[in-house]
Amino acid sequence: MKKISMVLVLAITVILSACQWQDFNFGKQELTANDKNETKIPVTSEVKSNEESSLSKGEKIAKILGSTSWQGTKVYDKNNHDLTQENPNFIGLAKYNAEASRYEFFDKTSKESRDNGTFFITNSGKFRVLKSKSKGTQSAVELTEVTEEKYTYKRIGKDANGKDVEVFVEHIPYTESKLAFSESE
Repeated sequence: MKKISMVLVLAITVILSACQWQDFNFGKQELTANDKNETKIPVTSEVKSNEESSLSKGEKIAKILGSTSWQGTKVYDKNNHDLTQENPNFIGLAKYNAEASRYEFFDKTSKESRDNGTFFITNSGKFRVLKSKSKGTQSAVELTEVTEEKYTYKRIGKDANGKDVEVFVEHIPYTESKLAFSESE
């Protein structure tokens, strides 16, 4: 029993000594010239590119959406029939803030807010999910294309006969005026 106690005390002493060891120099730290010996880790372009590459596809898409304002331009079906007139509520202006996970939709003509809330893009980048603060609803749409020049998703809309049909809603960057969130962040 004394031997087990001695081994335990020795093990605890070694662990505590290791915790006190402060000279962790892995060869990549840069010390400042002050007396505090604070460690500065330089951020290089290699580190930054690793951070960018570690983003999920969804995070990259959210950054693209947040990089500009968007305007809906066209609604069409799988056969490329223009259904914009049948689905005017899908055509408007949109602003996203990826860092705050906020969105706001605006009327295309009056620029008045018509919906706002929070959004996220699934990690796979396949779906955009909205939780409307102003309407108290939730919705998800499937993203089909997101680039800095065009943003398209599909959802259920109306065909020329007023029947439900899968439609694609296309957007391009909006540059006519600056959109601002109606509520402060």
